[in-house]
Amino acid sequence: MTAQPRTIVVGVDGSPASRTALQWALNLAATQDFHVTAVAVQRRSPAFVPATSMALLPHGTFPEPSMETRAERLHSVVEAAGDHHATVTELLLTGEPARELTQLAGLDDLLVVGSHGAITTATALLGSITMGCLRHARCPVVIVPADRGKESHG
Repeated sequence: MTAQPRTIVVGVDGSPASRTALQWALNLAATQDFHVTAVAVQRRSPAFVPATSMALLPHGTFPEPSMETRAERLHSVVEAAGDHHATVTELLLTGEPARELTQLAGLDDLLVVGSHGAITTATALLGSITMGCLRHARCPVVIVPADRGKESHG
């Protein structure tokens, strides 16, 4: 019986930090027996958006992109990561990002998220999603700093 490859779950929101995290995960998956699941999580928007909030949005935009638009954005981020030698699944979810990511990542998986700031002690520097993943994940969590660039996983 062949063991199934483990999964690297990567949170992808299109930010430079998440792009770097995805690249890190792809580099690791290319050298190990990992499958990559690139996950974009959109927060649930309120059923009612006040007109004053709509007025703050640029003309022609809406508070919640369509599922097709979200899928295109995620796919373009994965494609921009370059030619990689890993199996990648693209997944769109709706909900609270840290909760969705930690529920998706199983005990034998690896959860990878990007950090928008320097990794020190402040929640503000790590971000609330990163902190939520650290608190609730059942698997190892890797936090990739945004300024890491395209260095290897080592």
